[in-house]
Amino acid sequence: MTRHSISLIALVTAACTAEPTLAPVPPATASAQTETVYFMTTRAAGNDATLFSDQRASVPSFGAVVVGIPPTHQVGQVEVADGTPDPTWHFHRAGLRDYADLASFADAITDDKGPVIIYIHGYNNSFAESTFRYAQIAHDAELPGKAVQFAWASKGEANGYIYDRDSALTARDDLAELLAQTAHRTDQPITLVAHSMGSLVAMEALLHLSLSDDVRTLAEVSEVMMLAPDLDADLFADQLDQIQMPANRFGVAINREDRLLRFSGRIAGESERVGRDLDTETLSALGVRVVDLTGVRDGDRAGHFLPATSPTLLAFFRSSARRGGS
Repeated sequence: MTRHSISLIALVTAACTAEPTLAPVPPATASAQTETVYFMTTRAAGNDATLFSDQRASVPSFGAVVVGIPPTHQVGQVEVADGTPDPTWHFHRAGLRDYADLASFADAITDDKGPVIIYIHGYNNSFAESTFRYAQIAHDAELPGKAVQFAWASKGEANGYIYDRDSALTARDDLAELLAQTAHRTDQPITLVAHSMGSLVAMEALLHLSLSDDVRTLAEVSEVMMLAPDLDADLFADQLDQIQMPANRFGVAINREDRLLRFSGRIAGESERVGRDLDTETLSALGVRVVDLTGVRDGDRAGHFLPATSPTLLAFFRSSARRGGS
């Protein structure tokens, strides 16, 4: 193992020393403050503490986790415990429901005629980690509409990069089908929010819809926001050229000091990563909207998930949501 590999693994694990659990807490102790995260997952079933494992399933599963937010919660943090969570201090599972199939799931996420925001997590996430993170984002940013997670089968380990990339690629058709079924049921905006390697899933799903000439579904996707996208720059330009959507529906949040994307570029043969190595001018020339977060200091140490971890940025998103902005 190289010195760079050791540094990367230390950086990743330092910010997440506790392994979160989705084991239920007694109903009488659950927090009254909750966020419901609807999910479609390509993960195989796990135990009662994980719900879903790091293995790939032959068919997806559907459900919703009611996440309890502790009253002591600090903006930008996901407070988890080693072992059994204390609802006063930790994120916890306060409820769970299942849906039999994609049709019933799509009905559930469109039943209130509000906007649908589909979050696609990145590399090195367990199901509990991505679920709690999206609940934190939805809570701290006061996101409108249903919080829907597309949870692909990440290994949830710092050394699982190649496994995760393959899992991301195998999940693209399932995300495309979720988009198609959702678009069929609502005329409200559908927004994709993809973090890191989740951007690969999003772009490949949109490319699949384009190659299938499903222009109706593509027309309903109003925005694709990629946060620190872990995408090869040449691949991104090629995908963007083939996807049948206006380039200005795509937004990219970059950070030229992102330490994790610097490492993933090395793994990929010193290739340029969209979220770190391309400047505003280069991305703008492709027609996409760019937000440069370089210099934001109050988020995660690696600078890899600033929109979710920076209290300053979350306050801005919260203010925008209250004004009805995007």
